Amino acid sequence: MPPASPPQSRPLPHLYRAGCAILCAGVILPFLIAALHNLLTCRFLFLPPALEPSLTAGGRIHTLYIISGVPGSEQATRMTKREVERTHATLANESRYWTCADRLWQNLTPDQFTDLPARATDSQTRLVFTSRTNLPLTGPLRGYGVGYTTAAGEPRTLILVEDHTQNDVTPLHEVTLAPTGPDATNWQPIRHITLGFRSTNPDENLAFPQIWLLLTVVLLPTCCLTGAAILAHRRRTIAKRTAAQRCIYCTYDLSATTSPICPECGNGLS
Repeated sequence: MPPASPPQSRPLPHLYRAGCAILCAGVILPFLIAALHNLLTCRFLFLPPALEPSLTAGGRIHTLYIISGVPGSEQATRMTKREVERTHATLANESRYWTCADRLWQNLTPDQFTDLPARATDSQTRLVFTSRTNLPLTGPLRGYGVGYTTAAGEPRTLILVEDHTQNDVTPLHEVTLAPTGPDATNWQPIRHITLGFRSTNPDENLAFPQIWLLLTVVLLPTCCLTGAAILAHRRRTIAKRTAAQRCIYCTYDLSATTSPICPECGNGLS
């Protein structure tokens, strides 16, 4: 009598693979949908990129403007040290809405304001930066201009401006300018990121409330429960076939079989 061949590797049943796939989809798919939605509307996946590192890492602010007006005729109002400190104390601990005010004030520290003037000698000035930054600005503007010196002593200018055109999403442009040329008078952009936000409601910025409701209340429980039900059904089927002395794969009657291999389908027996 020839020796019995070793048991073959058992392929995963279709129900088992389907249950695992649905369970994984219930966990991964909500994050993918939210990330895709944020990428299309707010232009980032889950969290926006950090504010200009050269400013937050020990930058010393010497000038801070409030920008308003329309493209090509921007108006800049210089803030005094007292106004900056009062604004920072008000906005630094508010909820993050990803607007330019939140990005600026929530990433600064009070010791960065020591070089600001106590009084503004020229409170209002005309600031034209559209041609320098090549920003696609069309509507009313609102934002900040920050003149600072990096920890290495290099002069920089940071522009954070929102384009309040009547659109669904308000674009937020963040541009870092650095002086170039032999006389260091020609300022050129060295970093430019564009974000977007819908309103000062964080739920509307990160995703539509309807989408989050769909993900958390419908999609995730449905996928998890469906996958768990399929796996439970597979376990019950295996238990019933094992108790009836049948192959768990092809239901062949194994009551008279002593081989570790199913003579019908060739799968190893557990």
